[in-house]
Amino acid sequence: MKGYLARMHSPYHAGLSGSLLPRSFLLKLALKLAQRDIPVFPIKGKAPLTPNGFKDASTDPSRVTAMFNAAPNATGIGIPTGSFSGLVVVDRDGDSEEAQRIWDSLPPTVEVATARGHHRYYRVPEGTEVEAWKPTPDVCLKGKGGYVAAAGSVHPSGVRYEFVEETKALEIPELPSHLLKPEESPVGDKATPMGAKPTPFEDDGGPIYEGVRNRTLFFMALALKDTGAGREEALQILLTQNEARCVPALDSGEVQSIVKSAFRYPIRGRRTPPEVVEALELLKRRWWAEAWRGVGGKTERDVVRVLIQFAERYGHLIALGVRVTISHRDLALASGCSRKTVQRVVKRLRLSGWIRGDNGHRKGTDSGAFILLARQGDSTQSTPVEKVCASGDTLSRLPEITPCFRWRGFVGKGKAGVLYALEVFGEQTLDELATRLGFSRARDLRRLYLEPLVEMGLIEARGDTYALPGADAYEERVEDIRTTRYGGGPRKERKKDANGRWVTHVVKVSPKSEVERMEVERVRYEAERGRYRARLEEAT
Repeated sequence: MKGYLARMHSPYHAGLSGSLLPRSFLLKLALKLAQRDIPVFPIKGKAPLTPNGFKDASTDPSRVTAMFNAAPNATGIGIPTGSFSGLVVVDRDGDSEEAQRIWDSLPPTVEVATARGHHRYYRVPEGTEVEAWKPTPDVCLKGKGGYVAAAGSVHPSGVRYEFVEETKALEIPELPSHLLKPEESPVGDKATPMGAKPTPFEDDGGPIYEGVRNRTLFFMALALKDTGAGREEALQILLTQNEARCVPALDSGEVQSIVKSAFRYPIRGRRTPPEVVEALELLKRRWWAEAWRGVGGKTERDVVRVLIQFAERYGHLIALGVRVTISHRDLALASGCSRKTVQRVVKRLRLSGWIRGDNGHRKGTDSGAFILLARQGDSTQSTPVEKVCASGDTLSRLPEITPCFRWRGFVGKGKAGVLYALEVFGEQTLDELATRLGFSRARDLRRLYLEPLVEMGLIEARGDTYALPGADAYEERVEDIRTTRYGGGPRKERKKDANGRWVTHVVKVSPKSEVERMEVERVRYEAERGRYRARLEEAT
């Protein structure tokens, strides 16, 4: 295997400076890799251009030729990792001390310079199934269920993946044993397996800013509960984290409410059961395929998204689909709408065959339950779908960074669809976005959605394509939008007077940001829960 990847660099890399790669170049390079038993498939940026993503990779010359001929807009070549190809890749995209320590511990091998770091290639140790995981926030091991862009591919930023010259002739050794995924570690450890779900976010130990404080502490409480911590212990830890990291810190009563809410959910293991993963993959594909037309459709889209993502953490597979427990109030907060809106949306989703209620065993203050329905013919009992590292089969991914915006905010749920598509599928042309979002006229999409998003700095126009800015810049801009106040002014308010008659008043409402509106609703919902519990106690 000596230098077999490096030999792909010549002679085809010569004279290609910064221009787009010709299709003939990519096909020749892909066929060279296939001849050496390395399965390949076409990609654009980081997104697969085949129906089943990396699972369509092949070493058959006729299939490889057909795939690349059918993808004239390909900008690179994908190589599956893990037992699929016999290769694993250590991906480094940061300069932390931990990343440098891991890098220095690795034996020399073929190395590829990427847009933000480097890839090092290793062979899968014999008799080992190498799982994808992240030993540090800036080092990712791409193994089972993942893929990488081969040298010669072009990153979405325009940077080409290139071999590090002095490593081209090196032999590819086996992956060192110390980089194999360790056994499950306690909450708080920095080593977080990619296949595990300790929390739906990656906690880097840094400041927790306004806009994400409640969510971060809530999932921190869930993780503590799942590892055996009691409510009082979790409360003390969260109070400490709140004082040390939240900017500004929440009051102690609010932290107590967060812990109380988190401990209402059942304890689950760190790893999502494979049968649930498979069932949810089918639902995610269906989510992307759904038209979601009109104002109501966009709200339904966000409610289903929240249910699927919550089911990844707390779902249970039953005969009809995946059962998940969540209250209407929590669902409303997470999906960026009111509780009354959620109640209407739930009725429509039942009629459309997405969900059904399952409250037969509900008692007292327990949250309600929903079943995300598997359509007839969707198997929930076949081979489990593999998890991917960073990116994989994009149709089985949902947006993770982009929040559910509120309708009357600066972005709204309509424009949010563009952000969802660009986050998951990467850079897109106007026509590709129009097709994906169901616009018959691309110019309407540009006028109504794309131009305002460019003005807000949430997306970038790059000639004939559109893309999100860099990850850090995008997250910062999203928070700016969510914490900017809007609305306000005179409003009609209808309430009962002292005699019990309905009276309409005109009141002045101050402008609020999306974050502030969510906090107002959260406080109101918590008060409603308190009154409901009080009524139950009186009744008993």
